[in-house]
Amino acid sequence: MAIETTAISIPVTVAELLARLPDIPAERIQLDPPPGTATEDDVVASKSRYSRLCELRNGVLVAKPAGWYESRLAAVLISRLDTFAKNHDLGFVLAPDAPIRVGPGQILLPDISFFSWGRFPNRILPAGAILGLTPDLAVEIKSPSNTKAEMEFKRAEYFAGGAALVWEVDAAHRTALVFTSPAHGNVVSESESLDGGSVLPGFALRLAEWFDEAGRRETTQPLSPSLPPARLDPSLPPAEWLDPVTEVYKRDVDRSLLRENLKLTVEERISKANALHASLTGWRGTGKPS
Repeated sequence: MAIETTAISIPVTVAELLARLPDIPAERIQLDPPPGTATEDDVVASKSRYSRLCELRNGVLVAKPAGWYESRLAAVLISRLDTFAKNHDLGFVLAPDAPIRVGPGQILLPDISFFSWGRFPNRILPAGAILGLTPDLAVEIKSPSNTKAEMEFKRAEYFAGGAALVWEVDAAHRTALVFTSPAHGNVVSESESLDGGSVLPGFALRLAEWFDEAGRRETTQPLSPSLPPARLDPSLPPAEWLDPVTEVYKRDVDRSLLRENLKLTVEERISKANALHASLTGWRGTGKPS
């Protein structure tokens, strides 16, 4: 199978580099190899070279977000889809580490992808580390660093390459968006089901059932869920009243700070305490740091 290539220039400035990428967080943009020079071989080698999977966007390696719970969700859905596809002789499912060429210079790693047997003459699978076909169904399980612009970019690439169905799953809110075209998605709530449509006719899975099988995740609590009440003692000057924000800081302070202070001499600790007291006095008096 011939591989289409496109000429890609090397970005001269950071602004030019970021303009090529759909609102990707900087920590996921690989600078090795230099942006604009990355190839498909670099994608294949990314796991061993950088200890993380990478996609290819316009000559730039972009790290795929990693999260154990998203991986757990993917494992459950892969099992369900693969069993259904096998029982109905429809095709096969690939896992999140399978690089897919969705267009010239664009290699994506869907969290789950389904391919129908009709895409492969005589059911002969192609050689090579990268599959040069866009999946019939692409599933993306959103991670915290996946931005709206990135999801829109991926979706557009999938449909431009010939995908018929895209599911975007929001694990944090236990919902999903189902797309049959790039622009318009239908919201699927926790009590509703994902439907295989014409891609996987007869397949249905309630979101609640999927998430429950994966395992309910604990609710993330903020570091300081509530502030203690302020102590406004009229017998004391206002400067000595207990500030609830300060009290929360004292309660949640990183103990490593205490360990660092223990390394100081008595004189150094007194000097540091005096400086902190002066800063707090200025902050209380003006409403901002001195």
